[in-house]
Amino acid sequence: MAQPVIQHAFNTGEWAPALNARVDLQKYHRGAATMRNFYVDYRGGASTRTGTKFVAQVGLPGFAVRLIPFQASFEISYVIEFGNGYIRFVSNGNLVLEKALPITAATTTNPLTVTATGAGSPYTLPDGTVVPAYQAGDNIIITGVQGMTQLNGRNFFVGGVAGDVLTLFTPDTQTNVDATGYTPFTSGGTTQRIYKLASPYLSSELALIKYAQIVNQLILCHPNHPPMMLTLILATKWTLTGITFGSTVGVPTGVAVATTSAGTVHYAYVVTSVDSNGQESSPSSPYATVSAADMHTTQLTNTVTWTPPVQTSAFPGVPVSYNVYKANESYAGAVPLGSQFGFIGNATSTTFIDSGTPPNFELSPPVIATAAGSISLVNITAPGSYTVVPTMTVPPPASGTQAVFQPWLSISLAAGAPTVAGGAGGSVNGGYVVGQAVNFPIPGSTIPVTLVVASAVVIGGISYVTAWNAVNYPGASAGQTFANPPPNPIQGHAGFSNQFAYANVVWGVGGANITVAGSGYVVGAPPAVTFTPAGATATAVVSGGTSGGVDPLSLGNPTVPTFFQQRLYLAAPPQGVQTFFGSQPGSFFNFNVSNPIQADDAIEGSIVSNTLNTIRSMAAMPTGLMMLCDRQAFLLDGGSAGSPVTPIDAVAHSEAYNGVSDIPPLLVNYDILYVQSKGSIVRDLTFNFYTQIYTGTDISVLSSHLFFGKQIKEWAWAEEPYKVAWAVRTDGIMLSLTFLKEQEVVGWARHDTNGNYMSVCSVTEAANAGPTMGTVDVDATYVVVQRFINGMWNQFIERIADRFILGAAVNTWAVDCALQYTGNPATTITGLWHLVGQTVTGLADGKVIPPQVVSAQGTITLSTPASVVVLGLGYTCQLQTLRLDTGDPTIQSKRKKIPAVTVRVEDALGLTIGKTFSAGSQVSMKDLVVGNVGTMSNGVVTDLVTGDARTVLDPSFDVPGQYCIQQSQPLPATVLGVMPEVDLGDTPK
Repeated sequence: MAQPVIQHAFNTGEWAPALNARVDLQKYHRGAATMRNFYVDYRGGASTRTGTKFVAQVGLPGFAVRLIPFQASFEISYVIEFGNGYIRFVSNGNLVLEKALPITAATTTNPLTVTATGAGSPYTLPDGTVVPAYQAGDNIIITGVQGMTQLNGRNFFVGGVAGDVLTLFTPDTQTNVDATGYTPFTSGGTTQRIYKLASPYLSSELALIKYAQIVNQLILCHPNHPPMMLTLILATKWTLTGITFGSTVGVPTGVAVATTSAGTVHYAYVVTSVDSNGQESSPSSPYATVSAADMHTTQLTNTVTWTPPVQTSAFPGVPVSYNVYKANESYAGAVPLGSQFGFIGNATSTTFIDSGTPPNFELSPPVIATAAGSISLVNITAPGSYTVVPTMTVPPPASGTQAVFQPWLSISLAAGAPTVAGGAGGSVNGGYVVGQAVNFPIPGSTIPVTLVVASAVVIGGISYVTAWNAVNYPGASAGQTFANPPPNPIQGHAGFSNQFAYANVVWGVGGANITVAGSGYVVGAPPAVTFTPAGATATAVVSGGTSGGVDPLSLGNPTVPTFFQQRLYLAAPPQGVQTFFGSQPGSFFNFNVSNPIQADDAIEGSIVSNTLNTIRSMAAMPTGLMMLCDRQAFLLDGGSAGSPVTPIDAVAHSEAYNGVSDIPPLLVNYDILYVQSKGSIVRDLTFNFYTQIYTGTDISVLSSHLFFGKQIKEWAWAEEPYKVAWAVRTDGIMLSLTFLKEQEVVGWARHDTNGNYMSVCSVTEAANAGPTMGTVDVDATYVVVQRFINGMWNQFIERIADRFILGAAVNTWAVDCALQYTGNPATTITGLWHLVGQTVTGLADGKVIPPQVVSAQGTITLSTPASVVVLGLGYTCQLQTLRLDTGDPTIQSKRKKIPAVTVRVEDALGLTIGKTFSAGSQVSMKDLVVGNVGTMSNGVVTDLVTGDARTVLDPSFDVPGQYCIQQSQPLPATVLGVMPEVDLGDTPK
């Protein structure tokens, strides 16, 4: 008689086939052979993953994007979409949009045009910020239109602007929207521009961006760019600026000293400006002197006066006070150059009285890191477009001359369709053949341009161009100078040399760094860079400083930022990959030092090791700053665990000898999870009380097949509610790691979709968990998914749906890239424009919608009206047990028959089970079918089931004794345990 055995959990995840014989391991009995689109529930079961909600199409579908989290407060968060030269923002599942403008007209023409009041004019925010008018290249969202409802909920690319009239293109192909078949516009509706910020980062550079957040500021580091700061001011007002290290105020000038009693003793003073952040400028130079009587024997007063610094673009701040320093008086002539100065007082005016205050040499004037550095690089921070060739100006030092440079240029055609002169002999538009290369006849160079054909006509079997769409093209070489004859003709091809097409040429400043030679010297912060005409923006990079201060840019652009013990740490510049810099405490951009060195001065140090260690990441821990390098890990502290790190006391202790990759680690409770630099092994790192060092284990060893020959490119930690790390592999598969160290839960699973996962991040959001639970805080996970839709590859931002099922199928979200309709019962569901031509499924009032194809108008039709509908791309979830084992004596290699299996489930419907996943093997679990009478419950199934479901299987014998559970419907399931009924065949004699 068959005897039931139980597998009570799946919390060790999907096991590698190489471990199939390790029945001696206790974890074997809590594992699975396959967990596809199931993830490990930290309480022990295996749950089908939830689907994803469609958020938006990425800004430039053909370029890589990356999602980076920004947690402004506990519940106010943003997902930042970094793309090719732009940044966009997502909040609570929606793109951040600008002011809504009312729509007054829309045409049923090709191309579609929409009139929106105010689109052609700038407007002003309450804080005085001027928002520019709509322009070609913007993306907008239209909602609330009456009549022409085909516009609602869609993202459009603005192809042209004429006053308040917008010509709309599709956002993916950027071709005309043909509205000739749309319902006529009647009234209402608004358009909102998607808020976007210019960025210097190209799509090819995004993977190496590393970041650290402090309140509303995100510090960004990259080897190709100076450190930058992204600052949140308002939801629709962010700034991205280069970081100015040091004081924001200039040096006082005209310092003078007057005395009340002349004499032969010499006194010397210097003055510094102090900005609102408490950072000091360089000391005034040369120092001011006076000959007076001896203050130790004579009552006298020296009055020090000075002139405030002039505000400049390099030093825009206004001093809030001034610090005054004095040298020891000299009885042997003038105070020599290079003398030490000590602090004697602070003044908020431009006058200071010294009547004998002794100098405090423990508080000396700051030593500025770049007191005399040369401009070595100009970094383009935002591109610009010009109708004439621009020039770039770098201000000179006080004694120098202005330096003017020709920036790198790229050339593009202005948006719109160029006109073409009529051709001879019945030719069309000069006789241009589709795909033909045409040239700009620019003096001094010929720039090859291949135009994108918008439409064509066939004459005599040859396709000729009738219209063009403009796209961007690479342009000039370094230092090349061009004339700008408007309009710019496109040269005709052979045989039609007298035919020309005319279009405006846009001269765009590219995103590359500009090397500046012989630009002279600057004092203090780098000077501002200007363009004539205005448009592009740039920052100058100063290097080669001659002072003894700490210069975080002296060895190139730092690549790793973090905050620790109230200091900003920047590390691993390309020319010093083991080097790190720490700011002054509380002054994150102040890297000044004193002479002599003080504990609160800036820090500069390097890891000393037998082999070169490149700092890849840094993590603040209670015992110190963990520096994770490509070969090993080091703990930076003040000499003992938890002690402050200062320029006087800084010790880097060697810890674990496992290097890390460029993927930032995950900080989970008291553990650091990281991807090893050697392959894709995942390890944890935690402090070991007994050995007093940081040690860890390989937490991917049981699922090594998920990593062998593959790499993790990004990952994110979503603690609540299911304690899961989501990791995107380079092949587009996403892995889940359920990690609860204190309960020894480490379980991996794999996930796929109709496309490729490209990026992932997680932020905390408030979510609606239903009427019984209300609003709860969750870690919302967002992904970028590449999908082949409507004949082309596209990329979408999607949010993994919350899993608040509460026993009702109507609360389920088990389809991808999906949208939800709630409202009055309806049969026609609209708005699925992003899934045109795709086969979709889902639930309508908790009932499965048979698969159907989305129409060209983005609609599907239900057979029965429904009030709650979720529609998207379906996927299959599969769970397979390991080879059956019941302990000693082993039953491995024996023939086994499993005539029935009881599966203990929670919130489940629609599961099937069989010996394999083939359609012929799978049978429906009848206890999980609506309308059936449950074998175990003896009640009619009306909704999701929590309980036991017994299913009779194929009674044939086999050796493995495995079985496969599958969910191929858009319904949920959690498998808490399985109880196969086992008959053994071959028995020992």
